[in-house]
Amino acid sequence: MSARHLCRVEKFKTARGIVYRGQPLPDLSPHSAVEYMLKCIPVLKDFHTTQDGETRELIVTTAVILRHFEELDDEEDEETTTDPRSHEVVNFLAILNAVLRSLTADDLINRRELLIASYWVALRQEVYYALRKGYPAQMVEPPAEWSDISPANRLVFHTSQVTKWLFDNKSEAGWQKLKEQEEYLVQYVTGRFEPILYRPPDRNSGEVFPTVWYASPIALTGAQHMMIAKMILIAESPLLSRADDVRAAYRKAEGEVRNLVLQVCGTAVQHPETQPGLVNAILSIQMYGSYFTDPWEQEALKRTVEMFKDCQAWPLPKALRTRYYK
Repeated sequence: MSARHLCRVEKFKTARGIVYRGQPLPDLSPHSAVEYMLKCIPVLKDFHTTQDGETRELIVTTAVILRHFEELDDEEDEETTTDPRSHEVVNFLAILNAVLRSLTADDLINRRELLIASYWVALRQEVYYALRKGYPAQMVEPPAEWSDISPANRLVFHTSQVTKWLFDNKSEAGWQKLKEQEEYLVQYVTGRFEPILYRPPDRNSGEVFPTVWYASPIALTGAQHMMIAKMILIAESPLLSRADDVRAAYRKAEGEVRNLVLQVCGTAVQHPETQPGLVNAILSIQMYGSYFTDPWEQEALKRTVEMFKDCQAWPLPKALRTRYYK
């Protein structure tokens, strides 16, 4: 991943090749990352026969990293092909799920921390990819033995459940259950992630985003995932079409969604050192950027997209390239 990152970020490219912190890397090229990935494949191939707990931990961690690599390539391929089946890829998600489904008693009793951390990173990956590409999140649920889930991860897990509902049957019963879960989380969990500073935007000064400061990257991650889950349940509510005044109900919902998108983006812009925040901002813009008609707000969203392009090594999703760079 480091090799791919260095080759993608413009500031590291020079006439001498890739230079990182003053150190020339003349032999580094986009092909280097592929070569490193191919060296990992033989180990993953035998994952189902490996019983050693530490080795299984490393397999899961490697699969998480390589899945990110795979998805970056997939996004990049969108620029050159419209057929997602144009080349074969390794299904790293299937490997992750298979290992997690076959955890041994030793794995669960000894609480392998690297395995647990890898799971939650993988779930965040899956939430992003599922929402971006439009499919139900397919990550297995955490084992019941992992009962002491951190508050931030509870919010990520809630968002994954909302994602499954969104691209599955979107039943009213499912929506009601998720709204009840949201109310519980708001009452007992999200209070731990209240911003240390919140100030509405000063429209007279041309501000669009609220000022939102969080005490830590963990607080930011949890809060943003909760905002994304909320905007989905508001925008896709099955109750909207049955309101007494349907048009007014939809207008109210769109306003609430716009407010949440602006909060997600404002949080990301004001915490540039926490780059996953920008990833979540881009996701919210892709999903609900079409709700914005105000020119100032549209321009602010575009600047956020440009900020993502400048500091991330990820290709810009096709939907946003089409919307902002026709």
